[in-house]
Order: sequence, then structure tokens, then C-alpha cells
Amino acid sequence: MSRALPPLSSRLVRISQHLGKKPVMATRKISRKSYLDLARGVDAFPYQQYEPEAYESFARLYYKFKIGGFSQSFGLLPAKAVDVFKWPECWVVDHSSRTLTLSQGKDANQRSEFFGETLELMVKSGKIPTLKKLRKEMVPTYKASGELVLNIDRAACILFGTVAHGVQMLAYTQTSQGLKYWVPRRAQSRESYPGMLDTCVGGALNSGESPLDCLVREAGEEASLPEDYVRANAKPYSVLSYHMNTDGNGNEGHQPEVQYVYHIKLSPEVVPTPLDGEVEKFEQMSLDEVQDALVNGEFKTNCSSTWLAYLIMLGKINAENEKDLLTISCHLHRRLDFLIR
Repeated sequence: MSRALPPLSSRLVRISQHLGKKPVMATRKISRKSYLDLARGVDAFPYQQYEPEAYESFARLYYKFKIGGFSQSFGLLPAKAVDVFKWPECWVVDHSSRTLTLSQGKDANQRSEFFGETLELMVKSGKIPTLKKLRKEMVPTYKASGELVLNIDRAACILFGTVAHGVQMLAYTQTSQGLKYWVPRRAQSRESYPGMLDTCVGGALNSGESPLDCLVREAGEEASLPEDYVRANAKPYSVLSYHMNTDGNGNEGHQPEVQYVYHIKLSPEVVPTPLDGEVEKFEQMSLDEVQDALVNGEFKTNCSSTWLAYLIMLGKINAENEKDLLTISCHLHRRLDFLIR
């Protein structure tokens, strides 16, 4: 990257202040990531076409999750989960093709009912460590045309490796020191990525919910932002797709995702405030400070893609200053192997 970054000492001062300690100068060089490193870190699942050996090595640990009447897969389920659970008659397990197929249900409602009953049995069995309880929040699974195929309890998305649809929003305001971005620090109590930086607002789409409706809901729950203000001022700037080589909590596994991303300018009197306990506090950062935090790995993994897409939109990352622009863009807009909306 040719962009000049702010001095490392200024970042150390800010971090030290957050920890309540006196600033300490670095005694060793901190490894900084390139923008390509960040993009690859999010879209890290091996490509079957370009990395066949790596893909096959991973695929051997999984079964394809399929639904009767559809040729493509909808996710990947760990083989050990397939082996330890006694599947009801509405499922067909084919060990030769390594597929698990929901074979019953004529429409989305019937499929969802069969699927839900199976999840209840899985929880009661106690044999699936990643599925100890259901969240009773339904998320959608679509086919390529956009038609709803199945509603899945959010707790099962990681287990079945289905595409997660979500929203993220960046927020900024004009100050006497210039434009400042509201960046939340995740609560230390969070199971995933505790204490790391995040986007101002983010969350998963519920079934039947539009991206904008989801954004408005999450903005109120996470940042106490007024519904009318968000609905009137949030601007969409991209839709991202990628496939992580960890699950949604950063643990061993995988997670394909689609994120609808927005930005919003807040008036001075509109201040993000933590509400649901998921955020420790919101910090104001300049764009240079955000970029510095990105390359130092301070942001939650998939948030990097949201910021990279925003920097590309602004022209801060372009073909003149980033030789890997095309590759970065491809990682932000992956053609997923599973049927998506």
C-alpha cells in the first residue's frame, strides 16, 4: 500500500488510554496487514476451482446439506454430527455421496416444520455440542430466484453451514476536527471477538425481514438510534459475499455470508449509545485512525470487508495506490457455492 499511515505512537497512546495505563512505546515491530491480507482473511474458505486440494481436504470433514427437489447444496454439515445423531425419517443420509437431504415437505412451511422438529430432537439428544439450545429466531434460506425455501432457527445456521444474511452500517458525524466515525468496541462479555472494534450497527436478517427493516431494528437495539432518522438517512453502498474458514463465532468451521452494507451521516445531536449490552462504548475515530486499526487487526474479522468496500467507494483504495485492487474486490464479492437470494 502506498497510503501513508498515522504514526504508530499515536495509536499506542489511544490504546493505552483505553486500558487506563500510561502510554508505552513499542519495543518490537507490530505486524501490519495489507488490504489484501484483510480481504483474504474474511474470504478464506478454499475455492474448489482454484484450490482443489485444499478444498477436498476440508470437504472430507463435511456432508453437503441438501433439500429434496433442488440440485444444489444449501450448506455443509460436520461429518461427526451426521454420525452421532439418529436422523428422523424425513432425512436421507447418503454416505457414498456424503450428502444429508431433507426429503419431506412440499413448501417452505412444511420443510421448516420438519426441520424444526429435527432441531428439537438434536437439542434433547445432547450429542451436538454446537446446538445446546434454540434461539427461537428464524432466519431465511433462499433459492437463487429469491424464493424462500426454508426457515432455520438461527442457532442451527453454524451447524448446517447455511448462508447467513445480514446488515452492517458505518456511521459518522461532522466535528470541529473534521469527519469522525462512530466505532463501537465490543463488550468483553461477548462470546465472539470480545473487546474488538466493530461496525456501528450490524445483525442478522430475520425471516420475512428486508435489509432496511433489519437495519432499522438493529440500529435501535444496538445503538439507540431513532427509527425514523435511520430509515430516512441510511444509504446503501454495496452488497458483499464471502466464505469464511471459521464459523460465525470465530471458531473452527466455516461460514458463508451475504452482507447488505450502509453508511449514515448523523447530526451532532444524534449520538450512538449502547443499549443491549453487546457494546462496551462507542469511540469517535478519524478515517486515518480507522484505516490504521484495520491494518493492525483491531476489527472483528468480517467487519474488515465492510470497511474495505467503503474505502473503495470513497476512492481511498483505488487502482493507482493498490496493485491488488481487483483481487480484493473479488474477495468481497464471491460467487458462493450455495443457493442464495
